[in-house]
Amino acid sequence: MFCKEIANIDISEQKTAEYLPFAISENAPIPEALHVMNREKIDLLPVVGANGEYRGAITLRKLLQSLDALLNPALSGAFVAIESSPGEVVLSQLIHIFEANNARVLNLISQTGEDSEIILLKTDLEDATPVARSLARFDYEVIYCGKNGFVSEEMLINRANELIRYIEI
Repeated sequence: MFCKEIANIDISEQKTAEYLPFAISENAPIPEALHVMNREKIDLLPVVGANGEYRGAITLRKLLQSLDALLNPALSGAFVAIESSPGEVVLSQLIHIFEANNARVLNLISQTGEDSEIILLKTDLEDATPVARSLARFDYEVIYCGKNGFVSEEMLINRANELIRYIEI
């Protein structure tokens, strides 16, 4: 999905990018628009064409609706999140682990920070616990395994044990 698909196109106002302090290309991907809006702390982002002409604008609400559609949380399936050092994860190995557990990856989101990377994967399985166990066997740190906010009993037990160990320190 690209910005031109969600921008409110209004050709009546023929402005160019030189009059806009920041704008985004109509061919930019939706996550780039989110990045610009977050960085600039704005709720309305101008969209420009290839020649820099004003093509319309994206509102924060429209952007969130588009991201929701892009992520498609309504699809049946479970989420698995892993955390690692940046650049450490090999996507082909992740996909292989999912497929070895008769699971398909429906969606993938990655967030990279200075010292860690979190990868959220949506699978077609209702219970992704076998996938999470396989990931752990391959030394991936699984930080979440559940269905749309549901956390498995095993994850709750692991978290409780971690809390007890923390309290004992």
